[in-house]
Amino acid sequence: MNPAIFLDPETWVAIAFIIFVGVVLYYKLPQKIGRALDQRSGTIARELEEARKLRVEAEALLADYKQRAENAQVEAEEILAQAEREGLPPKQLDQAALDRMRRYRWPGNVRELENLARRLSALYPQEMINAAVIEAELNQPPVTVAGEESDTEQNLASAVERYLSRYFSGFDNALPPPGLYHRVLREVEYPLLSAALAATRGNQIRAADLLGVNRNTLRKKIRDLEVRVIRSSG
Repeated sequence: MNPAIFLDPETWVAIAFIIFVGVVLYYKLPQKIGRALDQRSGTIARELEEARKLRVEAEALLADYKQRAENAQVEAEEILAQAEREGLPPKQLDQAALDRMRRYRWPGNVRELENLARRLSALYPQEMINAAVIEAELNQPPVTVAGEESDTEQNLASAVERYLSRYFSGFDNALPPPGLYHRVLREVEYPLLSAALAATRGNQIRAADLLGVNRNTLRKKIRDLEVRVIRSSG
């Protein structure tokens, strides 16, 4: 063998390449790289599938939100019409008020919407309800039951007082239209009767006893206020 061959750089490049190939084959690097690529491709596939599911869920949530928004408008108009048939002043919602109601998520669902519509019918003198009124109603703090912890001490009386204070301030130096006493009583009676009937599982005798009123009086109020009575066993 000619010793000069070892002085040729190409010889060492060839030797290094042979050693490299040998190390790669000895440690099975191609298989390991292949498995790593397979795992990575599997991870990417799972992430893509998860992204697809999230997109589908987001589209479903958006569709549900839009449907609930449209339903809120229809239901609000139906409740206002029903309140008018019951003798309350007619009310309409302007476009800005409708848009504000569509954007609201209605955590209390239909019951919250019904309460709002009835308050609009009973407590506001103007026939056309604007977005400012809706905004004020939706931003009211929730009433807390006595004994519950809260940042400030609250009860039903103080909540009503705060509400009426805001209500009267909306008229500046004028007064609300006559009949406020009966309008407010009607708004209080409905949830009161509903709660009593729910607590007694729809038993009107027990509900009348709980409320301390005559059974015939309770039946008349249920009929007049169109309170839903759901009877259950137990």
